[in-house]
Formats: sequence, C-alpha cells, structure tokens
Amino acid sequence: MQKTTKNLSPWILVLFLCAGIALLYQVPEKKPENISLSELVSQINQGQVQSIVVEGNALTITKNDGVTAKASKENEASLTETLANYGTEKDKLAAVAITVKEPSGAAFWFATLLPFLLPVLIISVFLWFMFRQASRGNAQALSFGLSRARILDPKEKRKRITFKDVAGSEEAKLELEEVVDF
Repeated sequence: MQKTTKNLSPWILVLFLCAGIALLYQVPEKKPENISLSELVSQINQGQVQSIVVEGNALTITKNDGVTAKASKENEASLTETLANYGTEKDKLAAVAITVKEPSGAAFWFATLLPFLLPVLIISVFLWFMFRQASRGNAQALSFGLSRARILDPKEKRKRITFKDVAGSEEAKLELEEVVDF
C-alpha cells in the first residue's frame, strides 16, 4: 500500500500543478453589464444598438461594436410600447432587430406542476419506507418462539465449540458443565 502511495503521489502532485497553471492562464469571461431602460433608449437614439432579444422580462442587448448588455422591462407592457413611452425615435427603433423568445412548453409545465408533484413524491417515498419497515417487522413479529439454534455435525472439528472457546466467568462455565453432566 505504501509503495502504491509513493508511486501515485508525484503524479497527483503534477496533476494539481497542471490544473493550477491552467486556472492561472484562463481568460475570464466578460459578463454583460446591466443597463437601465433610459440608457437603452439613449443608446438606441444614438444608433449604437444592433439587436435586442426579449425573453420574458429580460432583455439581452447586442451593440454595434459586439458588446452585450442586459436590461429588464416592465411586466405589463410590451417592449416597443415601453420604449415608445421612454421617447425612442421610431426610425432608430426600426433599425434595431427585436427578437422575442417564448419560454419552452416543458419549462412552463415543469414550473406549474412541480409545486404539486414534489410534496406527493416526498409523501410517497415516506410511506414506502414506512410500509417496508412494517412488513419487515410483521414477518419477524410471529417468529419469537422459533429457535435459531443450529445443528452442528459432531464430526466437523472446525465448527465445534468447546468450553475453552466460551469467554466469561469461570463460575458460569462450571455451572454449565454441571448442567451438562446432570
């Protein structure tokens, strides 16, 4: 065991060293900056926005220079209505590609059914464990009178147990010998 550990430890050390070097030289991803709707309107009016992707209330903005930004819109109003209320020029807004992504059907149903299915699942697992324990106990409940003694073949010397094998008080051994002799 020690020889194996001695052989593996340099390799593990080299592996950790390589992982550490890889982490040092890894370029961190730039996270998109969060901007307000008024900043978005001013950027649209200046012609700096190339496209906007709408996913629910989250906006992903791609600028002409390739930089991405994030913003949020109001729940009740559409994006074009909100931008018009903020004073966006219509000809500048027409130059921006607006894409609306609908949430997937599976995500909708998952979010709708999860609050109902999760408690049912937890209760079902709990009941399954309870019934499993009860059935195990039920099978053992009526076996209290049954002896679990095993019959050993006297010819087998390996499995034979003598008084020398019994640990404990010498008095108990002597009393047991007397009972056997009787």
